Amino acid sequence: MKKKALWIPSVRDIATSNLNHLKVNINNKYGTNLNDYNSIHQWSINHKEEFWVTVVEKHPVIFHQTATSTLQLGKHPIETKWFIGSTLNYAENLIKPVEDVPEAIVAYTEEGIRNSISGKELKIKVAQLAAYLKSKGISQGDNVSAIVSNSIETIIAMLATTSLGAVWSSCATEFGEKGILDRLEQVQPKLIFCSSNYIYAGKKHDISKKVKAVMQRIESINECIDLSNHCEYFTLLKSALENHKEVTAPIYVPVPFDSPLYIMYSSGTTGKPKCIIHSVGGTLITQIKEHKYHTNLSKGKRTFQFTTCGWMMWNSMVSSLACGAGLLLFDGNPFYPTPNILFDLIDKEGCYAMGISPKYLLTCDKEGVKPIDSHALKELRIITSTGSPLNEQCYNYVYNKVKKDVCLASISGGTDIIACFLASNITLPVYSEELQCKSLGMDVQILDEKGNTIVNQKGELCCSSVFPSMPIGFLNDNADQKYKDAYFTTYENKWCQKDMAEEVVHDKGTNGLIIYGRSDTVLNPGGVRIGTAEIYRQIDPINEIVESVVVGYTNADKDVEVILFVVLKEYLELNDALKTTIKTNIRNGASPRHVPNKIIQVQDTPKTLSGKVAEKAVMNIINGFANTQKDTLANPDCLEEFERIKKEQFKVYKD
Repeated sequence: MKKKALWIPSVRDIATSNLNHLKVNINNKYGTNLNDYNSIHQWSINHKEEFWVTVVEKHPVIFHQTATSTLQLGKHPIETKWFIGSTLNYAENLIKPVEDVPEAIVAYTEEGIRNSISGKELKIKVAQLAAYLKSKGISQGDNVSAIVSNSIETIIAMLATTSLGAVWSSCATEFGEKGILDRLEQVQPKLIFCSSNYIYAGKKHDISKKVKAVMQRIESINECIDLSNHCEYFTLLKSALENHKEVTAPIYVPVPFDSPLYIMYSSGTTGKPKCIIHSVGGTLITQIKEHKYHTNLSKGKRTFQFTTCGWMMWNSMVSSLACGAGLLLFDGNPFYPTPNILFDLIDKEGCYAMGISPKYLLTCDKEGVKPIDSHALKELRIITSTGSPLNEQCYNYVYNKVKKDVCLASISGGTDIIACFLASNITLPVYSEELQCKSLGMDVQILDEKGNTIVNQKGELCCSSVFPSMPIGFLNDNADQKYKDAYFTTYENKWCQKDMAEEVVHDKGTNGLIIYGRSDTVLNPGGVRIGTAEIYRQIDPINEIVESVVVGYTNADKDVEVILFVVLKEYLELNDALKTTIKTNIRNGASPRHVPNKIIQVQDTPKTLSGKVAEKAVMNIINGFANTQKDTLANPDCLEEFERIKKEQFKVYKD
């Protein structure tokens, strides 16, 4: 039966989109006849050099020195070089497009305090802070780190750092001391920023003692600048700016295209987080491509992403400035002081794009948030969601209770590539539980175990050729061995993302994709591969369940049993009736193979510092494997309950 689209773009949406303008430009310049998204995407893969040259020229990217050649392939994909000989500055490419924007960034706190900054003022403050950093010896290639909240001041700090050609890495304020040290001890920054004082869920938090402890442990840190102007023990931001108040224009240090820009951190559920190094040029042009052609951002539009500074979506959000788009920031609990707070701000500030997570939408639905009855959301045209796949309940919630005329796009990529493999698309229909399209320039294929491309079947999500936002390396990685082991061991010379996925064929030009979960946590009962997302989709709508984690347990017969742990609403207990509801939903919505062998109530599920449920941590415990590094989790104490459950209910069988 043909699947019905939940949303279809209008003829005007398509004709006025940045993507359509790109298509026309390519057809005129290269004599092609691209007529739908699939043809544009395929051209971007078959003609990599021409595609990326078109992106940087049509934008245009500000280069200090132009490239002598666009692409130089190596013996291994990680040896690839892009835009050889070119130099540019990341901060310059973000600041100049918004210099004349009256409110380049608007920021809200939980208390409802609204702050804003014009593009002109942003430029001046970046210049003043950069001058201060330079006076303290910060220069090209130096590492600068941050323990910060999502604020205008944090963006100023990042832009000041990168204007000098220095390298930025950040942790969220809620990270524990050990989690911060696991990251920054590897990076060895010369200087750090902090937000020593912040509010979450109505409570004030002072992290100055934690920051002091980090500084005492890392000898490379010479100074800390407090962006919240709170703790006199540190240099206050206002003092740093005052020292150079005569400076009005940044000195943008030009650096080679493949110079380091960001150090990002893996989740660290199997050890200390890997430090992933991303390049200035690769990050910039990839994020321009995504914001401009997939999210359809441009000057005069405002975008919002709910994120902390410990997640790559913060880095992605800030790069929207390169398209001339304004930013809306919110720092705090997205359901405080009311469950409507984010929709209130989106409505009030006229946001074109809104970025959230499936968990946020599910919670809104369960809390009875229904903005379609109370908010105009007139400017809102696209909602993007990432962190995990959207289930049917999320799609139904948005189109029935948020806004009918909006593109709801599930996207997928990661910290590894600081970008998306599967992206949003304002010119394509939306189908329930499907991601709209492969991202331009990303040669995404679903492969079987032998490396053959498959459609309408589950397989590994891979990228079969190089792209600019591949990391330039991992920190302290001898001969790039960690890098190669992370992505290139499953298939030779092909990036394997370790996601279980399927490409589904609709009408011409509208192939969709489904993500079933991490392939390294795929369940295998009776030899049948099951993605954990297939189970979550069936139980997320159950009102009594707050969250859950599903893992595989290998029994005495070497078969895999499906084990489901659930966190219930306060004061509820798991009973036979609820177990029956859970099993019935899973059996009817997925298959009998998906039904758990055991359902167990727990108080909490382990989560990484970026907020993702750590399935591996639970799987390792109940199977008796080496336990995950507790310090890499946001709530490591909850593992004690799983250890107790293992002793009481699970026998460990090892070869």
